[in-house]
Amino acid sequence: MGFRAELLGGSGRTDVLLTARLGRSDTYKVTVDAKTVGAGHLTDGQVDWATLVEHCTNEGADHSLLVGPDPRGDRLFNRAVGHKVTVLSAQQLAEQCRCHARTPLGLDDYRLLFTTPGKADLKELNKRAERSDWLRELAADICRTLAARGHVFGYHTAHVLWMLRSQAAATQDELQSVLDTLASPLVGAVHGDPERGYVLATDPKVVQHRLTLLGDELTGGETTR
Repeated sequence: MGFRAELLGGSGRTDVLLTARLGRSDTYKVTVDAKTVGAGHLTDGQVDWATLVEHCTNEGADHSLLVGPDPRGDRLFNRAVGHKVTVLSAQQLAEQCRCHARTPLGLDDYRLLFTTPGKADLKELNKRAERSDWLRELAADICRTLAARGHVFGYHTAHVLWMLRSQAAATQDELQSVLDTLASPLVGAVHGDPERGYVLATDPKVVQHRLTLLGDELTGGETTR
């Protein structure tokens, strides 16, 4: 998910230390303590809150996360609030990993997991993932429209695309923003400008290859599988 993760454990240490490298002023750290329980769900009596606070302090972390199976009980979540600890179920963690595989978000987005102590609230994070999905679908829809109409009608502006009403209820500004991205030299999916309009610049498979090469360059030539 983009974090630098260190597996620590041992006496006086948190289980995992996450570091979100966002620059000097925005970088944040999270201590992650994991609990396994025999009863099938995590309750307050199985958590040493003072130790979690100590772990966070010792590591110089900004946030504390507790992960366990099916956390239950008002007392658990109320004490988590009092100790500034976010509680995430193992099931929620697994779902976030699956969501990241479908819709990768950034480290600033994932900060939302940790800023509200108590029971983890994933609503805003899920909204951002849905927005990212929608923008990706919008970009594909624009390219399909240009492919179907470009050879007959030529260049299409954001206004024309908006008038066609085929782009998933997007506003004209949203359409222009996506067109700007598609027209950037690093993507090169469409060619044109806001006044004249846009046409497809190449076959989508060429764009796919270009973005793959960009990803390889950003990761120092490493291939993600």
